[in-house]
Amino acid sequence: MSNLLVNSFISEMIYCKRQAKNPPKAIANSGDICTNHRTSVTVGLVWHNQQDSSVHDTAAGYMTQVIKYFFSITSPWAYLGSERLIALAQRAQVRIKPLLITSVDENGWIPMKKKPPVRQRYVQSEIGRWSRHLGVPLQQGNRSNLKDATPAAMMVVAADAAGEECLPLAVALQRAHWESAADIGDPEIRRTIADAAGYNGQRLLDSETEPAVTRLWQENRTRAIESGIFGSPTYVFDGELYWGQDRLDFLERHIVTGSPV
Repeated sequence: MSNLLVNSFISEMIYCKRQAKNPPKAIANSGDICTNHRTSVTVGLVWHNQQDSSVHDTAAGYMTQVIKYFFSITSPWAYLGSERLIALAQRAQVRIKPLLITSVDENGWIPMKKKPPVRQRYVQSEIGRWSRHLGVPLQQGNRSNLKDATPAAMMVVAADAAGEECLPLAVALQRAHWESAADIGDPEIRRTIADAAGYNGQRLLDSETEPAVTRLWQENRTRAIESGIFGSPTYVFDGELYWGQDRLDFLERHIVTGSPV
């Protein structure tokens, strides 16, 4: 991917007006919103770090409920639902705990490449329908030469392991992957994307294979297996699973009413 294409893409990302010198935490604390982005949501205000508890010190002003968000970095469905999930959490004043995972074969997860051709064709058509319906650009073609994107997931996990807000980085990488077919498996490309999103891209690159990062990656997968996760995205709220971005309405009703629909 040429530098020109990378720079062109970055100018349209969720953090397009933020300078790399602004750390994500400072952005979250200031409540800064990128006015060029279509939904203008403040990701940092609903992010939830590595604590497992869903109850926090309300006297300190913390939100008291958590959506556990299990997703794959390359899942088109997770990307299509990402902005709506963030907006939902902001409306409902709940936090999001991002849990990066890969396929969970133990629970019957069937990756796209393992589906029969007839199902692959249908899923591709359905992705196109949702992309148009939501107004979220998504390019399904021209992807055969892309590298394995697992290192991009590890970059997000590295941010999480360091105590940084990792959901904004995940969304930035997903947007690159799906809107521009950017090769986020390429270290230089994901470093550039991370820098543009306000992170220290080189530091995250250097941390991707650290023991603490690998351990958190494995812990996320263990949580997914134990939680019964079998697809991406899956949202878990108050012990209830909602699989797929088309279940976000049900998730919101649960949050608002206090019980599953």
